[in-house]
Amino acid sequence: MNERHERERCAAERLTDALKGHVRDATITQDDMAIDVEVTFLDGRTVDVGVIALSDRIHYRVWGQEHDILVTDDVVELAEWLGATPAGLTPLDALGLSTRPYNALRRGGIHSVEHLLDLTPRAVRAVRNVGDHSFREITHRLATYRAAHDA
Repeated sequence: MNERHERERCAAERLTDALKGHVRDATITQDDMAIDVEVTFLDGRTVDVGVIALSDRIHYRVWGQEHDILVTDDVVELAEWLGATPAGLTPLDALGLSTRPYNALRRGGIHSVEHLLDLTPRAVRAVRNVGDHSFREITHRLATYRAAHDA
């Protein structure tokens, strides 16, 4: 195994370790050309994450877009970066949002109700594609969610 493949393998192992307990499964696969991590989310969705070692950093290729790995000790943030909702958090789907605000929040890195509840109204408004209509829908759905879960 050459040095590049060794770096990719180590990065893939760090990724699978970070995701343990937050996804159903994360399995490393390797062939002569590449190392991938097949991630199975709690809801059954799967995605392949390509691990690419460059001279000065590691890139992960997910859903056809290259992203630098988020360097953090926060496993929740890493799982959200991958689009997974860690165990113990409520998926954004629970709010029943229409497509536009739901997609805007997901693309803005917000994947759980708890994460959304932690944001200020100004931060929600700052999410790309959250206009007046989407903002009103989000705040209405959050109020309904709070009323149902605080009782």
